[in-house]
Amino acid sequence: MKNKSIGVIGAILVTLSLFFPQTALAAPTTIDGRTIEPHDGLTIKPNGDVIIDISKYEIHGNTISITDDLEVISYYGEDSFRTTPSRGCTDKQAACWTGGTALGDMQFTGTGVVRGNWPARNRFYTGNKRANVTFHDGIREITVNGLPAWWWVDKVKAGVDGKMVNRYT
Repeated sequence: MKNKSIGVIGAILVTLSLFFPQTALAAPTTIDGRTIEPHDGLTIKPNGDVIIDISKYEIHGNTISITDDLEVISYYGEDSFRTTPSRGCTDKQAACWTGGTALGDMQFTGTGVVRGNWPARNRFYTGNKRANVTFHDGIREITVNGLPAWWWVDKVKAGVDGKMVNRYT
């Protein structure tokens, strides 16, 4: 009788486990030629379906993006006004459009999107957060997305006009 009870309990546990997906990857896996490291919130089912459980991530903002490595990043999107521009670039944590031929640098603190017109800029610094930046080079508008923290974007020829800064974590 004891062996039969263990067998029945085992069968029930196996049946129940079919209804619950894996909780995370145990080891790196390859998808479309890319190696994906395991992390919380990522489940890859045997049929190849990828499930990302947003509840496993700390969300900062109202926009969520999935990177090529299937990581979740979040930031304040178009409806946010938490990034604040000001004159001078004295805070090394802040983003900065340096002056070029313009009078003074423009500093951007906080997280989110701000649009404006900052003419004759020659460099952009992301500060301590990731950033997207848009500028006009005299011919066309250019957006650079996904800049890592602590990076510089240089414009070698004559200055550009800054148009948008989006800072996120």
